[in-house]
Amino acid sequence: MRHLYGVYHPYFVRGDLNDDGVLDFVMAFVRRDSSKSTPWFTIVVFPGTDGGAGTAASFGPEIFLERDITLAAGDVSIDRDAVVITPDLDDDTTRRYRWDPARRSYVFVRDEEPEVDPPDLSRT
Repeated sequence: MRHLYGVYHPYFVRGDLNDDGVLDFVMAFVRRDSSKSTPWFTIVVFPGTDGGAGTAASFGPEIFLERDITLAAGDVSIDRDAVVITPDLDDDTTRRYRWDPARRSYVFVRDEEPEVDPPDLSRT
């Protein structure tokens, strides 16, 4: 990975996940009681705040996405506005979470969700 990306941190990513124009960041914390051969991680999102008038930008309270997952051979990344968790890079299995403004939380996005047919175009 370093050859491709230079400085590479597989357990820290940042991006605007909730489309508010402010950077958020995602971290994977390793459990202290994990073994070195099989470490267990917790994935947490820290939403950025713009701070308002006269206040410095900061980060809001943590939002837990997943607990007790293995990432020893995996990765955490962002694909546009989704957090992508890949427990094993040799496997195609990933899990995606997107911000849902109606629920005010992150929701699990299924890859096999049925596509909605586009509406018929008007012929007027």
